Amino acid sequence: MRFTPVLFLLLPLGLSAQSRNEQVRVLNDIVVLMDAASRLNQTYYFDTEQLAKAIYESRERVNPNYFYSSRSRNSGTVYYTDLEKAFRFPELKPDANQHLPAYMADLIPYLEAREKVQLLLKNKKYSALSQVVSAATAQYIAVTDSLFQAHAQLADYISGKAYQADEKFRAAKALLQRNSRCFSACHNASADLYQLIERYFRDQLPPYPTHAAVRLAEQEMALSMQLLDQWQQELYAGNDTENQVHDAAIRQLNIQGLSKDSLYLYKTRGYGKPNSGWWPHTRYRTFFTSMHSTLYWYIGERYSSYPYLKSAQQHYNKFVLSYNQIVENYNRFTEIADGKTFTTTSSCCLGPTEIDTNQNVLLTKPRLLYRYDFVDTEAPVSGSPPSSTISDTLYPKAHAAMIAHAVPHHLIYLLDASSSMQAAGKLSQLQAAAKYLVELQRASDHISMVSFATKAHILLNNQPCDDKPAIHAQIDRLHALGSTNIDAGMRSAFGLADSSRFTQGKTKILLITDGLFELDKTSRKLLKRAQEKSVGFSIIYLGYVLTSEQEKELRALCVKAGGQFYNASEIDLRAILVQEASQ
Repeated sequence: MRFTPVLFLLLPLGLSAQSRNEQVRVLNDIVVLMDAASRLNQTYYFDTEQLAKAIYESRERVNPNYFYSSRSRNSGTVYYTDLEKAFRFPELKPDANQHLPAYMADLIPYLEAREKVQLLLKNKKYSALSQVVSAATAQYIAVTDSLFQAHAQLADYISGKAYQADEKFRAAKALLQRNSRCFSACHNASADLYQLIERYFRDQLPPYPTHAAVRLAEQEMALSMQLLDQWQQELYAGNDTENQVHDAAIRQLNIQGLSKDSLYLYKTRGYGKPNSGWWPHTRYRTFFTSMHSTLYWYIGERYSSYPYLKSAQQHYNKFVLSYNQIVENYNRFTEIADGKTFTTTSSCCLGPTEIDTNQNVLLTKPRLLYRYDFVDTEAPVSGSPPSSTISDTLYPKAHAAMIAHAVPHHLIYLLDASSSMQAAGKLSQLQAAAKYLVELQRASDHISMVSFATKAHILLNNQPCDDKPAIHAQIDRLHALGSTNIDAGMRSAFGLADSSRFTQGKTKILLITDGLFELDKTSRKLLKRAQEKSVGFSIIYLGYVLTSEQEKELRALCVKAGGQFYNASEIDLRAILVQEASQ
């Protein structure tokens, strides 16, 4: 939120309150699009899982009873007034009687939301916003549409009974492999898009200092959402070692949130008059109490072992089921801050003192997408693939374009390799993100890497990014063991910056750590000299929730060196690295 003070000073000259709220509504419309896609994603996941199950259970002899999908279960048609307006979408194909197959009708909310967002982003009124999110939104739509196409092929395969002539289910397995890639691409595109949205909202459209009660309550709820987001990232990466820790933390936040309810929301204002605060109070409590019937059972849930499904996939999808219900309750609370939307959705039950016309629209959050990983149960078991190969990764086009248009850069990674980095998959997350960026970087870009624990070690020294296998191999050698000697790491990193003399472009040092630290006098002098020598210095934090004072201290260090602070629990690490490399 570095631009908040400047933004408020400029409001009378440029960005009016109405303009700010309208822009946030556009961002929320994109989230509506993402939510519509997530509901289809859920349906498509269950169809994909069912085909995998049908293949496994039909190995000896095809049993048609196993092969079914949302299309075969929902074979009727729908027709009612105004539905024909949706026939403008080429994806919808009504029959000769102008009736729409029921399974196609499920597409309409997504198609309408997609159309609305595309029109909004073409509107010159939102040109500044469009420049930031248009490319990522277009990429998101492209990969989401590809999932729909893949699912259509899967549904055709089942409804057309192609499995009866499919020798060894080769065609079915090819469909499942394609779906697996599409599910992964959708997850990445969704994460990238929302990180851009969240960052733009935080830096350019922060909430006004009004509606103090609602804002304080939302901040309390956001602590739980931040923890849940960190949890889901770990589960997606296949790491469930921190489940008990997160479960204890979320229960404590739950207790604290409910105890603070009366302090935040005992009174709100509508039309300038005090009222009971019934709406925000009810939705706030619903957010917390709903966890008792959703998330709390996740830890104690027992999982069946299915050979055709990966265990990590099952764990993650069970978590998604709870998360999506919780995020919907979070969004229902934030809706209160938007008097315009709130009036529309709750008009049946509102009194004149229950709507605040001084709107302070808040950003909503998207639902999570289900995960599917193809498993060939008849494939021979082999050793693990080399961890350095990521040639199959589907890179977001927006990231590739950002690196392609960036000036050459020398990134010096200053990596915390203390023992705590082993927890919660932080080290593996860091390795994957670093290799992701290396695949996008050019021969003119250079990389150095210093790890620090009890001692500092130089793993890469001003290495051009054209020899990607060699760089991947060094990244894979990273391990976490020992205490945290950050000052030794600082001296090594700044020594590399001084000795490399990278004159073709920019040099940046990226400190990546999961803990708080104290710098000695020498390290603080290095920070001061960094800006003088045009060496960038940014901090990427991978740890648990910071207090406002702790975050303020870390941001101050970055400002001193002319860099930025990032909290990787709020922004995907890959997106952070791409941004640092391209700016």
